[in-house]
Amino acid sequence: MRCRVLTVGAVVAYGVALSAANAGVAQDNFPPKTTADLVALCTAQQQDPLAPAALNFCQGFAEGAVEIVLSYSAAGPQSRRPFCLPAPAPTLDQAASDFASWAGSDPSRLQKPAAVGLITYLIDRYPCPHQVAAPHHPHG
Repeated sequence: MRCRVLTVGAVVAYGVALSAANAGVAQDNFPPKTTADLVALCTAQQQDPLAPAALNFCQGFAEGAVEIVLSYSAAGPQSRRPFCLPAPAPTLDQAASDFASWAGSDPSRLQKPAAVGLITYLIDRYPCPHQVAAPHHPHG
């Protein structure tokens, strides 16, 4: 489970870096305050002098955010997890395309806190199957 969590975090972070266009990384993007900042870090181009730091920060941020959210939900039943990662994990191209498209499809998402943007993407993209009906408790 932990390996799959870290793999998907890395896939999302690295995959975004491979596919999305970027205007460049600025020192102000560190640490990412908004989803737009996170996208800037995750989409740093190789020729950008801040690319190594940006891509490493992006990967660590994504892996950390995923690990924290899943750790908090680990005490509850599976159906309480906010998202369920697929097995096998998506390819780098799939993760890049999905996250970049999701983030850019609604400009209001770009202003959300970075962790909120990433986790909301995962919730939207990888919903968990839930029980169809809750147990009925008669009133009494």
